[in-house]
Amino acid sequence: MRLLFGKEFNTKSIVDVIKTKKEVIIGKGVSAEMVHKAEKELNVSFAEDYREYLLNYGLLMCCGHELTGLGKNERTHVVFVTKQMKELINGIPDNWYVLENANIDGVIIWQDTTGNVYFNTKKIYSSLLDFIISF
Repeated sequence: MRLLFGKEFNTKSIVDVIKTKKEVIIGKGVSAEMVHKAEKELNVSFAEDYREYLLNYGLLMCCGHELTGLGKNERTHVVFVTKQMKELINGIPDNWYVLENANIDGVIIWQDTTGNVYFNTKKIYSSLLDFIISF
């Protein structure tokens, strides 16, 4: 059982949480090989919940959020966006990758390989699951 924003969530996975959301656009998921290739290109290991999201959906748009993923669009492709942001922003840890580029006032949501989620460089959640619950 998770308690977030005064609500209890009896969830086990990102799939469970995404099924509860309204006005969601999702992809079809990607292969484990595609996930591994992206990790290799970024020289990171994705957090388990991000990997689960990629395998099941590949991309997600929900409640004004547009998460990075593995699709054809560079604007939301985790490898392209992460490399681009790391070129523009100094001091980002090597084990971080972009979850969301809001394209507003430099707002970037990052995740590290242990699962922590950051607003720019401030930790805001302990997992992608908690971040998605907050939508």
